[in-house]
Amino acid sequence: MMVAWEMLKNDFISGQGLGVILDGIVEQIQLSGQKYTFGLGYKPTLKEVSSANLKSKGDIPLTQPISLLN
Repeated sequence: MMVAWEMLKNDFISGQGLGVILDGIVEQIQLSGQKYTFGLGYKPTLKEVSSANLKSKGDIPLTQPISLLN
């Protein structure tokens, strides 16, 4: 949002390129999304990916059983 405000403040016109002579890029840069929240550039192990899948589904395996309340 802040970037858009600065561009408008500096007389940016939609459809024109960026730069001194307006010959820069016109299209928006597309960012590739991240599937998991491991951190930028981190390559998770298969175990970490399966653990993240379980957490996203809400099926977190418990280390000890929970006793039922009667």
